[in-house]
Amino acid sequence: GLFAGYSAIRLFGYFGLAVGSLVQAANIEITADFRPAVTDKNHNTFRNTTPIDGKAICIQWPHFCHNKEAFSIALPFAPIQQPKTLLVGDASRQGVYFKWPSKARKIEVIKVNQSGSQSKTVTFRVSAFGATFKGITRNVYDWYSVSGNTRLHMPEPPCGYLGMAVGYHEFVTFLWETTLNDDVCVRRSLDERPAGSHYFENFGIMYELKTPDPLAMGSGIYEGEKNFYIGEDKDIDFGDNFATEETVLTIKFTLTVHHDLKVTPEFGAEKVILVPQNGSQRGWDRYLNSGIKPTKLTGRSQFRLSS
Repeated sequence: GLFAGYSAIRLFGYFGLAVGSLVQAANIEITADFRPAVTDKNHNTFRNTTPIDGKAICIQWPHFCHNKEAFSIALPFAPIQQPKTLLVGDASRQGVYFKWPSKARKIEVIKVNQSGSQSKTVTFRVSAFGATFKGITRNVYDWYSVSGNTRLHMPEPPCGYLGMAVGYHEFVTFLWETTLNDDVCVRRSLDERPAGSHYFENFGIMYELKTPDPLAMGSGIYEGEKNFYIGEDKDIDFGDNFATEETVLTIKFTLTVHHDLKVTPEFGAEKVILVPQNGSQRGWDRYLNSGIKPTKLTGRSQFRLSS
């Protein structure tokens, strides 16, 4: 799969959010690699090298990712339990309530082992999220819907449905599309669901990543990371009834650039002044005074070669 330079692309990434101690973070790494194409000097596309797990959704159900730049990762995590009763019609933080960082965030990636500072910017946003909802009471249906569809996989506005629904009476796996502005996604229940009767597992996100132009980057490894805080009114918010104990999700970004041979002009040497043979303005004076055309023009420039 490919990351397009200077263009946003959509990627599936299914990441488990482990429930642990209050100081334990969930950690994710996204990696990409660039190598120039010999036959295309304008090739400026990163290749996604993030490892793919066999349990990931695009592996188990590839038709959901058909014709998409889709990648997926499955990580172990503990189910997110329901400690309180879910009331009929409750669209508050006590109900099914999700907020993700769907508004674009900028992350600086800095070249590793570089004297001085060489940095670029990647842009990241969560464009969709998915999970599996399971019910001990064998009833995962009966949710409010203006369209008449009472299954959980159809979210209420402003969030959208992405055509994914797998399940039966005991469970349903769904994928909801987010907005561009960190809006909350909710689903109101038509039934009262007692405390402990339902839980979520297999959380995942679909994300968009805009990468820098690798042709404007020197060879090397560029690293950066972003902390997404979890909790009430923070980057990631699951409400109060299905809250995880995690307080932060850290995503590390690693971009690797390989150039076979890169010529980089020194500062101020981007332009070269050509002068006649003796390498000075006097050569032009001779031409202007005598009309004799110079037979050779020369110029010098300072540059660095790197690979």
